[in-house]
Amino acid sequence: MNPEILNVTDIIAYLYCPRKFYLKKIKGIKEKPNKFMIKGKIKHEIFDIFNKNEKNIVMNITRKIKKEEILELYRTEALKITNQIINLHKEVLSKFRLSSFDILHEILSSLEKEINLRIESVNKGIEKDYFGEELWENLSPKYLSEVEVISENLALKGRIDRLELGNKIIPYEIKTRNEIYEEDKLQLAGYVLILEDRFKKEIGIGIIETENDREEIKINKELKDKFLEIANEVRTLLREKKALPINSNFRKCQNCKFQDICFSE
Repeated sequence: MNPEILNVTDIIAYLYCPRKFYLKKIKGIKEKPNKFMIKGKIKHEIFDIFNKNEKNIVMNITRKIKKEEILELYRTEALKITNQIINLHKEVLSKFRLSSFDILHEILSSLEKEINLRIESVNKGIEKDYFGEELWENLSPKYLSEVEVISENLALKGRIDRLELGNKIIPYEIKTRNEIYEEDKLQLAGYVLILEDRFKKEIGIGIIETENDREEIKINKELKDKFLEIANEVRTLLREKKALPINSNFRKCQNCKFQDICFSE
C-alpha cells in the first residue's frame, strides 16, 4: 500500500504545533474560514491564471519594444485578471468585511514583484532578436508563481511561492516578515526534494525572501534528511493516531483558533 501523500506545509505545521496538527489531521476538526484563508484562495486563483496567460503576453510580442512597453503589457493583464477574480468573490469578501480595493492593491503589489522579474527575461530575449513563439521558448530564466508540485516516489506535494526555471532550478519561499526561521529552511528542503525527484538533477539551493531581504539557503543532505525524518514522524502519528498532549506556548496559543477546543479536550 502506497503511503499517503503529505503536504510539505502540513509537515511544517506539525513542527510549529504538533497538538494543532493532531486536532486537524487526526481528530478531523476543521478550521473555520477566515480572512487570511479567503485572501490566500483569491491570490492563488489570480496567480494561477496569470501564469497561464503569460505565454500569450510574450507570444504577442512580434517586434522590438522598450522595457516600459513590456511592463505595461504585463500590468494591463495583471489588472484585468485581478479585477475579474475579485468581482467573482465580491459576496464572500463582503461577508468577511474585506475591502475589494485593499485586496486589489495588495495582490497587484505582489504581482508587481513577479512582473519585474519576468520582464527582465523578456527584454533579454528581445535584445537577442527573439519574437513571438521563439521568444517564449527562449526565455531564461522563466518564473512561475504559486506552483503546485508533487512526487509520487517521496509521497510529498506542495505549493512553491515562486519557481525559477533556467540554467538553475530554484524554489523561493516568500515570507511577510523579516525573520528567517529554521522551519523556513526545512520547508525549502521539502520542495527541493520534490523538484530533484521530478527533474532528476541536484538542485541544492533555495531562496527565502522576507520583507526587507533575501537569503540563499544551501539545501544540504543534513537539512534534507532532517525534513524526511520529520515527515516519517508525521506518517507514524497519522498511522497510529495517538493523542498528543497540550504543550502550552503563550505566543502561539493566544491567537490560535483552536485554543478553546484544544484546552477543553
